[in-house]
Amino acid sequence: MTDPPAASGAVITERWPRLVVLVAVVLSTVRLLESAPLQSANDRSRWTTVWSLVERGTYQVDEIIRVPGWDTIDKVRHDGHFYSSKPPLLSTIVAGLYWLEMRTLGWRLVPDNLQDTAWATRLLLWFVNILPTWIALECFSRILWRESARVWTRAFVLTAAAFGTLWAAYLPSLNNHTPALCCVVFALASLWTSPGQPLSASRAALAGLFAAGATVFELPAAALLAGLGLWVLLKDRRLALWFAAGAALPIGAHFLTNVLATGDWRPFYAAYGTEKYNYVFEGIPSYWMEPRGVDRARDSFGTYLLHCTIGHHGLLSLSPVWLLALFGAVRSTTGREKLVQASWLGVALTAIVFSFYLSRPAHYNYGGVSVGLRWMLWLIPFWLLLLIPACDRLSGWTPGRAVSALLLALSIVSAWHPFNAPWRQPWLFEWMQARGWIDYRDPAPQFDRPVRSWVFQLPSGPAAHPDDWIELAGTELDGSALTLRVADGGPAEVDGRPARSIDFTWNPGRANERRHQLTLDIQRFEAGEDVADCLLWPDGEPDSSEVAQAVEFLRGLPLPQTYRCAAVRYAKLSLRPDAFRCLIGAAAASRRSSSPHVASVTIRSEIWLCPEVPFGIVLWDTQTTNASTRAPLASRRLTLARAGRILETP
Repeated sequence: MTDPPAASGAVITERWPRLVVLVAVVLSTVRLLESAPLQSANDRSRWTTVWSLVERGTYQVDEIIRVPGWDTIDKVRHDGHFYSSKPPLLSTIVAGLYWLEMRTLGWRLVPDNLQDTAWATRLLLWFVNILPTWIALECFSRILWRESARVWTRAFVLTAAAFGTLWAAYLPSLNNHTPALCCVVFALASLWTSPGQPLSASRAALAGLFAAGATVFELPAAALLAGLGLWVLLKDRRLALWFAAGAALPIGAHFLTNVLATGDWRPFYAAYGTEKYNYVFEGIPSYWMEPRGVDRARDSFGTYLLHCTIGHHGLLSLSPVWLLALFGAVRSTTGREKLVQASWLGVALTAIVFSFYLSRPAHYNYGGVSVGLRWMLWLIPFWLLLLIPACDRLSGWTPGRAVSALLLALSIVSAWHPFNAPWRQPWLFEWMQARGWIDYRDPAPQFDRPVRSWVFQLPSGPAAHPDDWIELAGTELDGSALTLRVADGGPAEVDGRPARSIDFTWNPGRANERRHQLTLDIQRFEAGEDVADCLLWPDGEPDSSEVAQAVEFLRGLPLPQTYRCAAVRYAKLSLRPDAFRCLIGAAAASRRSSSPHVASVTIRSEIWLCPEVPFGIVLWDTQTTNASTRAPLASRRLTLARAGRILETP
């Protein structure tokens, strides 16, 4: 089988290539419109900078991250302020576009209105991600037409570029990978002259501009900048000066924005592992002091290599079309000069970047929660070029074309699932986890004993402590204020059993005030026994209905249940500047309903427990739903509003 000559020019006379690109653009636009704004900590990190630059004239994001839905784990603490941990150049560019959008259309990023924010971000993302991708696909198709005259090769590789790689997955989100990838295409297109056409100074400058652009958006792409710079230097030293001049602009902008943002030319990435990332602010440790899930980097070298290649984040398992690229790498040893040179540059860059990330075991997190190995995305144009010799070889063999089409179809699934966001685990990750083959979930925290009541701990001491009291505040179903005061009633002894009395007062000082005192067996309570076995009655046991009412009140549920510890959270309250570290417990129980319209109800009780406050309760949330339909019927949320004192803990 012999290769046909390459096309002599870059003119594309057929209509279908532009139709393929247009369909990809339309689908990506629909995908963008279906995607929610502020999708993940990753893109929120940049959006907070965009908002702060335009609305407050600063790179500091202290104000915006306090708004619900805007906070991010991708932030650093520097000179007493919070900043995005991302290099600031991309956010600065987007901020300039946002300023134009705001001045011309009046669209704004409204912190407390996600609907308005969504339209503003979608328009910006169309210009930042989809428009450059449109142009990049057009540029790549011209390279493709120059390097192959086979219809099958052109159709297959262009379809792969438009639909079959993870390039498409990141278009609905603000990220650095898409601009870097587009810059790689533009750099290659600048150097890919027609046969017999010499490289001009302007093309060399553009190549330097875009190669450096890829570098500032994706720092490992510095290897690309060096590789293309060396290629131009070997071609013509004079042109190398033009290449360097073009590269100086984005590199200068990169360092300038770093200095403007932080006063230092180095990006915050260089401070990873220092106090800028590992800090405690207002009692809350940074995420990177206690990383969770896949970010804990628990895999060995062998396991990480496996999953990066053929596993849950595998380059070949998620995008099996790259198996053809491996075949193309072997086929590219001979052939057209530019394609051979670009192919081997791509192979070298892939080896360098992949080896770099494999050499950093502290960062074995697969790029975090993301649909693929996002730090490899900028190499996609080189892998697409490797498809050309492979497809040329297989174009005349029907079984080869069939296998290629199957590999591409599987790759398209990964590129478009999920449809609305890249910040999810790959479908293969979820499939493997559902079958128990992998598990990156953190073990749930545990209580030190069984917890069967929303009252977590009892006061101690020979007498009632005047400062051992708390007030929980919330609202009734009708919107009226609701307060529950819990106070130490002092020690007691019932039938020789050490006990502690607790005074409960609903709505103290108001007309609907209600009081009652309950006494608990200390040993049984601290052993985690059910409330019904802990209650003591110094004045004699009342009737069964009163006992049942007291038991249900202390349980928070109609039936005996053990609260399951679900997570660790931090509660910001007015009692002090620092947050309270809480263990969240949850339990649920069902019972028959007194309403003729509902057969039974389910009551779910969630409690936030902290040993630093009397009785250990910070929040008590009760939700009542229809047991059959799960429709909400009632809710009550009580939050710690006042306390007599803050307790010292070990």
